[in-house]
Amino acid sequence: MTSSQAGNETPQIAIWYFVGATFLFAASVTFFPDAQLWVRIILWVAGFIAVLGGGVQLAREIAHRRAAPPTTDPDAEPNE
Repeated sequence: MTSSQAGNETPQIAIWYFVGATFLFAASVTFFPDAQLWVRIILWVAGFIAVLGGGVQLAREIAHRRAAPPTTDPDAEPNE
């Protein structure tokens, strides 16, 4: 990928929501194995909120990609 192509792309943020959700789901077992039930429920709810936020962000990113005008190569010869 060239630097001009990299500048035209939008940052991909949705993946970080899903990575964060994975850590939230695993945190109750990995980091807090003796946690009370209410702590596990809060972490699961936070994980689901992160998944929902990631879905919304992913929809925004996909819509932005579809709305972006196609890039043209200035060095290409026009078709006649």
